[in-house]
Amino acid sequence: MKELPGVGGLSYPTGVALWARDVFQSRFFRTRGKSADPEFCSGFDERFEVFWQELCERYPRRLLANRSKAALEWYFKHALAKNWAWILTFSQSAKLAAYAIFLRQDNPLHGLTRMRLVDFQTLDGQNELLRPLLWGALERCRQERIHMLEASGFAGEKQQVIDSLSPCSRNLDAWRYFYKAAQPGLAEQLKDRAVWDPSCLDGDASL
Repeated sequence: MKELPGVGGLSYPTGVALWARDVFQSRFFRTRGKSADPEFCSGFDERFEVFWQELCERYPRRLLANRSKAALEWYFKHALAKNWAWILTFSQSAKLAAYAIFLRQDNPLHGLTRMRLVDFQTLDGQNELLRPLLWGALERCRQERIHMLEASGFAGEKQQVIDSLSPCSRNLDAWRYFYKAAQPGLAEQLKDRAVWDPSCLDGDASL
């Protein structure tokens, strides 16, 4: 992608080195994820509506886009029909405890196939549930020969879980999340970091 001269021959040894790194870390992830049992869903059932209502009740002062069953169906309908979106869920006592949504974000110019984590939500602050959900997505990426699983734009404890997996990282050339509050009172409230829990779904970055 950088089009640097004379580096074409380095692609294979670099790839082998990264592959060895991933193999080592994948064994660690598999060991840590044995107690979890995430599941893929083909769509958004009634559990998501119950989950959304509980999420609103538990975090009434958190800035969140609409994640009702109807809103999620509208948002991801076409992507699900083309198998461009994945829904992974984690249930406890037959209730939805957490879910993650991944969306296909390829780069055809460079022949890169990629899935992106566009949303993760959980009740009771169980952010560690993101780990087995990421592992499930990584396994499917490997099976379907998708080159990259990407996550960006998360804050706080969710980002800490992602960082704990020692991912490769890169700098972006522009902000993926930007806002301007027209009302001074709202702007003052949004200075409180506790009201924020951003993901690509909260803006237009996943459309």
